[in-house]
Amino acid sequence: MIAMTKFEMVRYLKDYADLQYLMMQHPDQQIGILFDRLMQSKGRFEDDTREYYDRMRRVYMNYNLMKKFSYSEDFLLNRDNYINDNDLDEIIPENTYSTNMGSISKKKLLQLIRNTFNHNDSEDVDRFKMSVNGRKIEIELLSGPVRIKFDTTKLWDVYNNMIKHRRNNLNISFDIPDDFDINSENLFEELDKIKFVHYYFNSALPNLTIAQFNQLDDTRGLSSEEIGQRSEMFENLSSSISSPVKFDLTVEQKKKLESYIRRYRKQNPEFLEEDINNVMFYFLMKVIPVPLLKDWILDNQMIYCERFLEDVNETQNSILKNVHGILRGNNPFNPNDSFDQETFELINKRKPVDNLRFFKDLLDGEMTAGIPIITYIDSVITHCCKEETINIGGIDYSVEKIRNSFAHGRWYITIDNSIMMYDADPRNVQDYNLEFVGKIDIGAFEEWADTFIEQNRKKIDVVRGSYR
Repeated sequence: MIAMTKFEMVRYLKDYADLQYLMMQHPDQQIGILFDRLMQSKGRFEDDTREYYDRMRRVYMNYNLMKKFSYSEDFLLNRDNYINDNDLDEIIPENTYSTNMGSISKKKLLQLIRNTFNHNDSEDVDRFKMSVNGRKIEIELLSGPVRIKFDTTKLWDVYNNMIKHRRNNLNISFDIPDDFDINSENLFEELDKIKFVHYYFNSALPNLTIAQFNQLDDTRGLSSEEIGQRSEMFENLSSSISSPVKFDLTVEQKKKLESYIRRYRKQNPEFLEEDINNVMFYFLMKVIPVPLLKDWILDNQMIYCERFLEDVNETQNSILKNVHGILRGNNPFNPNDSFDQETFELINKRKPVDNLRFFKDLLDGEMTAGIPIITYIDSVITHCCKEETINIGGIDYSVEKIRNSFAHGRWYITIDNSIMMYDADPRNVQDYNLEFVGKIDIGAFEEWADTFIEQNRKKIDVVRGSYR
């Protein structure tokens, strides 16, 4: 496989983040026009092509898929043992180059794929690679002379296989009392009533219990009342296994939630009849630094990038209009366009609450512009930075701690557009015993990443070879 360099991979992610920022600034301008403007402003006329645009999207989707895989593997196998090796299907991808693959268990292979992606800062070997066209991934495992190559379709198969055979569940909830007033003028104090609830299952669960959780979690086609009943049954089943642990919200979390609610009350009057718990769950999930709570964020990023950025004649506002039409039970797409109809079917078969959250995400600059910027910064820290400390805004930060925060998804965006970062014991029983790493302004963090890449380009822009 002929692979792109680290610099090229990071540059694709930077270009995608810059394009999303332009789309947020100019929601009525066509994506293609904004992409042309972006490439021309950078003096890269040779990259102002549809081929480059599609490679950029593929790299962004692949990176997010690797993050999604990593968070789930982290929960199931990092320091815990929540998968039975004999349950897993054969997961070794095609085109495996190895002298000792037979000695690696299927669970170990899952761990090595994740670790290779998240610890790709070796001076001598580049262990995670993408093909030049962005369609394939190659991993050189840390345990020895093992190289595996696979496309993203296979990675989805590996991920789904892992989830299907899991022997534990991340069960979290929020205690929102009946007297919580979302219309209160003293929202900051009102938020003290809400607690983050975590159920810790410290051993593998029986298959029957996992099946019960899966059934209760499937709320498609149910009324609001029926969904409420399912939620109560879900919490009762969780409590029968382990007593819930409750956590207060921090000052920073409450400030962000207060801003979310005030903006929601002002900008979304048509959803004021929506169930208050659904509204608050959506906001609360954004400020809790637990990795699997970012799973829906990653899903929305990939769906948006793959399905809604395909047509460069669309605008941010036309995409919003299409998603809103689906929420209203309409099919806004061209009936003669197979890609459009696939997109409609994909969105239409999801849970209504997932689609509503997707629409809210599209209204929010954090989803459309903020997350891509953080993804770019993540790639610089994870794959390029070999320093022990970095300085941003006059403050020194541990690169290892920042890398851990990104690798384990223990961060959230604050009200003042900073990223609040934490580290913690990888074992799930300690996942909310958080160690504060830093609160870093995202704009300053992006400027640091830009400068670092420019100053170290020769070190990271190494042409990779082809493995036969």
